[in-house]
Amino acid sequence: HGTGRMVAPFVEMEWGEKAYKIHRQIKELFDPNGLLNPDVIITNDKEIHTKNLKSIYPIEEHLDMCMECGFCER
Repeated sequence: HGTGRMVAPFVEMEWGEKAYKIHRQIKELFDPNGLLNPDVIITNDKEIHTKNLKSIYPIEEHLDMCMECGFCER
């Protein structure tokens, strides 16, 4: 669904508290040790989107800033 570490800190805000809590419970049920895709979508690290960034060649100022979160389409 196009969500990863870059958007993970904002998923609860996008989905809402109730839906996020349900997803967190499902994640804990099926992955109690947090081995599968740690910090992708469900995370306690609100700064995860600032860590381990990969550099890319610049293309265009506005495109380079886009992380495809979809908020601009609302």
